[in-house]
This record gives sequence, structure tokens and C-alpha cells, in this order.
Amino acid sequence: MLDFLVSATTVPAIGGKPINIWGGMLLGALVVLQVLLGTKVLKLPFRVHRINGFVILLFALVHGFLGYMVWFHGWTYAS
Repeated sequence: MLDFLVSATTVPAIGGKPINIWGGMLLGALVVLQVLLGTKVLKLPFRVHRINGFVILLFALVHGFLGYMVWFHGWTYAS
């Protein structure tokens, strides 16, 4: 069913690191920002908190998909 995904077997790299590593670091920073916004340490409009939540969801789905494909379907990292 998803055979076309198996043919794309290389995870691209930025600056010598795979993009899922960069994605994990970005997710960590976004979660810290979300906590700071939620606890009112950073006093920004609630809209920023809500948008940040959707961005976290989007990046988490992409990050999880890449990790799943590397772990279970043999995708490799670009060198």
C-alpha cells in the first residue's frame, strides 16, 4: 500500500546532521516556549500559545514519521 515510501530511503541532512535531529531540537525549544507561554512567564496573547501548539503538532508528526521510517523501514541518513 505505501510502497512508494520505501523507495525514498534517504533522510536529508542539514549541516551534517539529519533533519530529524534538527527537528527534535526544534521541538524541544517549542515545548519550552509553550510551557513559558502557558505559565505566563512570557506574557504574549493566547493566540501565540495556540499557534505554537499547532506548530508543535505539525513538527511532531513529521519528526515521528521520519523516526518511524528510519527505525522500522530501513531508511538511511544522507552522508
